[in-house]
Amino acid sequence: MSRGPSVLYDGIVFDLQAMGGISVLFREIITRCPPGSFRFLGYGASPPAFVPTAAFERRRPRLLERYRDVPVEGRVPLFHSTYYRVPASRRTPCVTTVHDFVYERFVGGLRTAVHARQKRAAILRADAIICVSESTRQDLAHYVGHRAAERAAVVHNGVADGFRPSVDAVVQPQVLFVGQRGGYKNFVGAVQALEALPDLALRCVGGGPFTAAEQALVDRCLPGRARWLGHLSDEQLNSEYNSALCLLYPSCFEGFGIPVLEAMRAGCPVVAVRAGGVPEAAGDAALLTERGDPDELRAAVASLFDARRRSELVARGLVQAARFGWERSYHGTRAVYESLLGRPFAAASAP
Repeated sequence: MSRGPSVLYDGIVFDLQAMGGISVLFREIITRCPPGSFRFLGYGASPPAFVPTAAFERRRPRLLERYRDVPVEGRVPLFHSTYYRVPASRRTPCVTTVHDFVYERFVGGLRTAVHARQKRAAILRADAIICVSESTRQDLAHYVGHRAAERAAVVHNGVADGFRPSVDAVVQPQVLFVGQRGGYKNFVGAVQALEALPDLALRCVGGGPFTAAEQALVDRCLPGRARWLGHLSDEQLNSEYNSALCLLYPSCFEGFGIPVLEAMRAGCPVVAVRAGGVPEAAGDAALLTERGDPDELRAAVASLFDARRRSELVARGLVQAARFGWERSYHGTRAVYESLLGRPFAAASAP
């Protein structure tokens, strides 16, 4: 008997962003799927490196592709979009993963209206909903409704095995900032916090080069002390975590906060804000400020000059990070699939 795929992944997010937490999440889930169990729709000339060529189905992008429903061909047991899209056929069972409600909280305007409408439609259409944190599930209840939240499963994001302490690491007088820096990410607060700590440098990873405004800010507050390192591989990023006094993660809101766990797993203390899903990731193993203002952040970072205090946080962080892993995330996602399929998740038997 021939066998076919159980899940059709809509890979639209990989055409919207080169890096980011959502891309990491789906890469880690898909690489763990059994051979032959999925197809992957992509809109570029070739599949992402982690997708087998045999599983790749190229689609020619249509006008405003990211906002359109996805045509499906033949019988598809299950459809899972990487970013809030739904199958054109109402007969196809659908899973939607909800990452956060950042647009609704912080962005506003036409951009948010379009995004929120698409997200809401995907959530209401979904036969199963996955939230990456309990915080996101609570926001789902607030923005979409309690009925949606009641049928949502919480499957936490994970952290890659490649992040680990290095026995050869030498901690440098520098603080690491990872990810986007605009708006609610509170980069301004991070820079102002370090302004009065003249012995510390700031190293930024990802998020693109400094904008003109950001460059002016660091030139004024941290002259000669701030540098953008570019987009790094996990191996390079692990090295930076090992060399940093701490990860400064001052975001005022996150659906989860993968860098928090990456840093902890690498033996790097974390200074963050008690907001969104970050406390779920951090547990009692990070220095969580209440508002993320410069004075709070400065005091937290300065407390790590105490070697004993820093060592305590490193030890707690290693224990906390061990509670999370992409294998666990995969199995949580797989359980959602199996609840809809009514059978074990594998290559499906063709009728």
